[in-house]
Amino acid sequence: MVFCSIVPTWSLLSWAPNDFFMGLPAAGIRANLEKIIDACLGSGARVLLAGFLSLRGFYPDYTRSFHAIYTELSRSRQVPLIPDFMPGIPQNPSLTLPDGIHPNEKGVDRIVEHVLPYLRVLLEKMVISGSMFSSVAEPGRDEMFEDILKKENVRIERIISRGHSTQQGEWYDQPRDEWVLLLQGKAAVLVEGEDRARVLKPGDYIHLPARIRHRVDWTSRDETCIWLAVHFDATGPDQ
Repeated sequence: MVFCSIVPTWSLLSWAPNDFFMGLPAAGIRANLEKIIDACLGSGARVLLAGFLSLRGFYPDYTRSFHAIYTELSRSRQVPLIPDFMPGIPQNPSLTLPDGIHPNEKGVDRIVEHVLPYLRVLLEKMVISGSMFSSVAEPGRDEMFEDILKKENVRIERIISRGHSTQQGEWYDQPRDEWVLLLQGKAAVLVEGEDRARVLKPGDYIHLPARIRHRVDWTSRDETCIWLAVHFDATGPDQ
């Protein structure tokens, strides 16, 4: 079973409300969910399972057996669970389309507001690894910027450039400190007020305090430049 060519880090699985309203056998619903969960886990993706406690049917026993599927699968497959993906949305005319089930724009906002805290907790605990040299695409007309890690007080990004420079007459004037390490290629950075640009080769770094105007004078054309840039707030005297 293949869902996409790129394996996601997390898969949010919210599935089977239509099966519930069709009254399909709970055993079949569970089997299908198991296959999807196992396919995701087998691909290397983690799964966040979402149930639908707000859904209520005409038959209490069937409703209980349906809701129990999510709790049991969360336990047996050891995946985190959002008990109710649509809290207070079904049969709420202000949050649904005319069918009383599918969320309207406000209903979607409610879902996002409800789900985000679960995702934040999972992402904050997630161990991230990778290579600065993997999936290096050839830059086009503009430099390529890719966030590696983004927190409240720090942002780490990869920059890819080749033959790029800051447009004539323009300067970077950033509100945060920036520490930049050149990993590959050659480049030159000109700091306002200095006579000559600082030439960087692999392994060289430069720290640019906030509001220090600077520009990229040139980057090598024969080799792609890969930069590691750390943007951070230097608030304390020892920072």
